[in-house]
Amino acid sequence: MKTFATLLLAAGLAGLAAAARQPAANVVYFIPNDLRASENYHARLNAVLRAMQKFYDGELARHGSPARLRLQTDPARPDQIRIFTVHGKEPHTGYPRQGGGAKARKEVEAYFAANPGLKSAPQTLVLMPCEGEEYGPYYGLGTYCFAIDFSELDVRHLGAKNPKGKKFAKYFGGMAHEFGHAFGLPHNHATRSDEKARGTALMGHGNYTLGDSPTFLTPASAKILEVCDVFRADPKPATPSRHILRETQATFEKTPQGVRVRGKVPTPNDLHALIAYYDKDKWAGVNNNYDAESFVVPIAPDGAFDLLMPFAEIHPGKTPHAQAQLRLIYKDGTQELLRHTLDPKPAKEE
Repeated sequence: MKTFATLLLAAGLAGLAAAARQPAANVVYFIPNDLRASENYHARLNAVLRAMQKFYDGELARHGSPARLRLQTDPARPDQIRIFTVHGKEPHTGYPRQGGGAKARKEVEAYFAANPGLKSAPQTLVLMPCEGEEYGPYYGLGTYCFAIDFSELDVRHLGAKNPKGKKFAKYFGGMAHEFGHAFGLPHNHATRSDEKARGTALMGHGNYTLGDSPTFLTPASAKILEVCDVFRADPKPATPSRHILRETQATFEKTPQGVRVRGKVPTPNDLHALIAYYDKDKWAGVNNNYDAESFVVPIAPDGAFDLLMPFAEIHPGKTPHAQAQLRLIYKDGTQELLRHTLDPKPAKEE
């Protein structure tokens, strides 16, 4: 007959096994064939990534969310983040800022294909050593993101009010920001109230402030992370979510107080959240949405929604152009986007 202690031990081991099976983000150190790894990179990056994880987890807890960031850990040393080393086929000039990410991603995917079972989740951070001259990709690319490593990227500089501290914040914040894109986060800006109370939104210009001045995750970013593979506290749905963008009714009305977003989504549905954005200036082009304030839209039991994005919370744009957007976030982590132009009406021709 099994004792209580034996049953308890078995349950604990089963729990650990289940936790180990949960998707966790991958970290890859990619070394072009004419470079070497930066000094003490594994220990340094372990501390840097833990600090980034602490930021994400703390912000999600502040929002009342149970979601937490999972990073792959070393099976032999669970306290250490697992960093896969991939040696590039080309010199560093073969992985330029423009186009270098796609080339590196292809080689990283080949590495994982040759080593089945190592890749835990789609979300992957790729770091390249860079001492002195800057080079290489530094952006999000689907579920991949790219950043750089150098010997002074060290948590001993976290919060330091000197040039090394400023440089650390730039690249620490940049890493966390680009990883955010791999997690499915679009750019967004702090509302006036949040900016006054909490500082800079990570997915706005927080890529320059994290580790140097107050930086935070917006409520919209938190809602998206809740259904990301490497954050979610609940199991991912076994079947893909049914997308309902074509069935969604939405109107956008510009009023003296703000932009009113009204409509209805079909019920039942597989929505996790509905998010509205006020995106100033022209939308087309890369990185033109850093200034987009975001608002989580409450949905009534019958699928109706009615939200005012108040101008009192929106920063002025540089031009009269603006767009309203609705982003549908589904329980399986997928997203759909509905965009509506709010540009002023053209002058009447004489």
